[in-house]
Amino acid sequence: MVDVSRTFGLSGFLVCYLIASIGFNHPITLLPSRLPQFPLQLRLCLAKKDYVRAELVANKVNTKTLADEKYQDLKLKFYRLMIDYHAHSDNYFEMCKAYREMLYTPCVQEDRKQWEPLLVKTTQFALLSAWDSEVSDVVHRLKSDPRVEEVAHVNAALAAISSDELIPWPLPWEAAWKGDAEFSQGEAGAKHWETLHKRIVQHNIRVIGAFYSRITTKRLAQLLQLDGDRTEAYLSEMVSNQQLYAKIDRPAGIINFGKPQEPNDILNSWTDDMNELLALVEKTCHMIHMEQTMRSRVGTRAVAEAMDVKE
Repeated sequence: MVDVSRTFGLSGFLVCYLIASIGFNHPITLLPSRLPQFPLQLRLCLAKKDYVRAELVANKVNTKTLADEKYQDLKLKFYRLMIDYHAHSDNYFEMCKAYREMLYTPCVQEDRKQWEPLLVKTTQFALLSAWDSEVSDVVHRLKSDPRVEEVAHVNAALAAISSDELIPWPLPWEAAWKGDAEFSQGEAGAKHWETLHKRIVQHNIRVIGAFYSRITTKRLAQLLQLDGDRTEAYLSEMVSNQQLYAKIDRPAGIINFGKPQEPNDILNSWTDDMNELLALVEKTCHMIHMEQTMRSRVGTRAVAEAMDVKE
């Protein structure tokens, strides 16, 4: 991030401050003519590292207005600036959503040279985001995009993260991502790569938790390709964030994933089972009664026919 005073000079800094400070009382939905000013204000706020004011400026922009085709260029500028804004706080999911908005801009979808890098970025930041229902929804929507099949490493990444299978580390698509700017440039790149490894480990823990009710710590570490201390650290973090239920029995070296049921839950489950059983018994009795009725009718008809033959 460049220093404003170094770029524009002291007088330029004052002008930038004034420009960045005006216009907060004018909603963009009421004054569409003011829309071109907001990218400039937002850029100056980011250049000053005034993230509070940048958020105020960004909140004034109505994204529905930007959806209009005549504002496509402004939309792309706005979301590029929002990516810079969210990057300072490592808000990966918001960065993912910004890249996704750019990806589905009409002028971008017509040119593969534009949409392919955006598709890659959207996928990368979706995988960097902490897994929840929103991230899952974005991943599955991306997976359904037919363009994904044209980019092999993106297709492999989305298929792996949305499956119920363990993802090996190193990643099968590591060669395509390791050289990317997001994972190769300085401390930020190293941090992103470490975060990606963490998300892959968390995915594997969720998969193991879904298939195992109990597992030894040694076996879990072996499946995660980690040592015991790091395995316990990742597991404890997920439990603290309520992403998973687990209890660790350290003396025995056993991890329990099965969540104990409350007495009311057990009683409700038993009641539901009994209702299903009684419904099945009632249906069976009804079918037996129907069968007996049909047999009695057939028997009566056969006797009548026999008596007619004798006569």
